[in-house]
Amino acid sequence: MRSCVTVRGAGVPLSPARWPQPLVARETPFPRPRRGQPRVLCRATWTPRESEELYNMDDWAEGYFSVAESGELVVRPTKDSEASHKLSDLVEACVGAGASLPLLLNFPDIFRDRIRTQHACFADAIERYGYHGSYACAFPVKANHSGDLVRSVLSAAEEDSLRCSLEVGSKPELLAALSEVCASGAPGCAQIICNGFKDRKYVELALLARKALGADIVLCVDRYEELELVIESSSSLGVEPALGVRAKLSTRHGGHWGATSGPGSKFGLGTREMVLLVRRLRDTGMLGSLRMLHFHLGSQVAEISVVKRAMREACALYAELVS
Repeated sequence: MRSCVTVRGAGVPLSPARWPQPLVARETPFPRPRRGQPRVLCRATWTPRESEELYNMDDWAEGYFSVAESGELVVRPTKDSEASHKLSDLVEACVGAGASLPLLLNFPDIFRDRIRTQHACFADAIERYGYHGSYACAFPVKANHSGDLVRSVLSAAEEDSLRCSLEVGSKPELLAALSEVCASGAPGCAQIICNGFKDRKYVELALLARKALGADIVLCVDRYEELELVIESSSSLGVEPALGVRAKLSTRHGGHWGATSGPGSKFGLGTREMVLLVRRLRDTGMLGSLRMLHFHLGSQVAEISVVKRAMREACALYAELVS
């Protein structure tokens, strides 16, 4: 069974470091050469920089991870932090505290710093292009159910005054998000976006939490059939909902999950259904509850041109909705 351990800043007790044995030249090639490349022998002069190049750390470490002179992996809570820990020391400390291998280490400090960096990038772009709106990040709870990471999102919203949201895709995820939001003492501090398949219990839970707890919950209509369920539930419970709608864009991508993008997606409303949704909300006097347009292009999108096409299509749809 895999253990999950959260590592915060410099507050983890560390045991003495174990230095690795010196590298000795061998007759076996290291690393394994690719076809057509010469065989390279392991050297006693292998440097930390060569290790970083071998694992392509310049493209993913972002200053949070590096290789120490001892040859061990080092982690930092922020890019510019002088405080650092060897990963081997952290593992020893966790095992000494009773954790078992293999370990999954979470670094909430890095996660929170990435949120701040992302908001700063959007703030620069907003100022450069004179955009009159604002930016809010949304963390999909399904990506990582760790309570520590969810609390990191909430702390960024409260301590750094950043607009952050939690995206949930099921009733259990909604319950988990509500428990963390309520435990923070400010149920409305972070918006909760409800996506995924919705039955009556899921919809009623979201509406009751909005009414009783004051939680900022947006019910995103992923399928047209869900609209009547939301209208009936909100009427019977006496709750005015905050609604979103998921658009099924025509833009597709050629990545690993490309077959489920564009018109092939099982979630989202097409243009005709979007028109029907607006008419139905207008007829019931609930058009003012529609506050969000949502779309999901897909996973593992490798080309920025695809993202640009999707954004142009979504912006055109948004302009039609608000006009």
